[in-house]
Amino acid sequence: MFRMVLGIAALATLMFALGWFWPGRRPVDPGFEFRRLTYQPGASVGGARFAPDGQTIVYDGRFGSNPGGVFTTRVGSHEFRSLDLPPGTQVLAVSSTGELAIRLADPARGGVLAQVPLAGGAPRPLIEGVAYADWSPDGKDLAIVRLIPGGSRVEYPIGTVLAEVKRPSRFGRVAVSPTGDRVAFVEIFPGPNNPGRVAVVDRTGSKRFLTGEWLGGWGVAWSEDGSEVYFFGTNRAPSAAAATRGEMVLGPPAIRAVDMAGNERLVLKA
Repeated sequence: MFRMVLGIAALATLMFALGWFWPGRRPVDPGFEFRRLTYQPGASVGGARFAPDGQTIVYDGRFGSNPGGVFTTRVGSHEFRSLDLPPGTQVLAVSSTGELAIRLADPARGGVLAQVPLAGGAPRPLIEGVAYADWSPDGKDLAIVRLIPGGSRVEYPIGTVLAEVKRPSRFGRVAVSPTGDRVAFVEIFPGPNNPGRVAVVDRTGSKRFLTGEWLGGWGVAWSEDGSEVYFFGTNRAPSAAAATRGEMVLGPPAIRAVDMAGNERLVLKA
């Protein structure tokens, strides 16, 4: 349970990294426990993932005057270690065999997907123009969001197209199910505050939406038994006065879950 909760908390840090804040937010559900993992001053964390041991966390971020990089720490420790990767590198996923899928910053090529051992070493470039990626449960294949002229694709494994969308819509983060037969992702539509819906696609390319429209800095993750997909999002809070002024008022950011039948539930509002 702690591993799942801490994983959800890692997604929650993205709310603040992307500027999400809600004054007067409600107290955290007493069933959840949060533990501080980073102690560097001036922190801006982009993403965090568990290593296979469930105690090591790898994350990317900027700290003070540091240009940014990828670091590891352990639950209960104040120490951290840099993997000495180029500034601007993003952590996308950690495989069951201890391999990192990372995104090397390269504006000219739309970002380069690369692989590097969790223990460190020189990254091995795999493919250009990749926005997001996640490993299969056995660590042998990757699901990716590939940027293409005029749109983006979900591929799993690399080279097998399961879904495609044209601009101005686009795909957000992807997550492979614990059984390896489905990929959850976010389809983001044009509009203020990134409206989008959580979708799932199987290996035959059969795609369906699981949720209604939500707003937010999108992240998705499967529950351990594969019965639900966790996602972060907020909704439009009605306000007659704001509507008169042409403004959009957002509800509190929260982590929610949806099952394969489309039943949504609130997991954590913070």
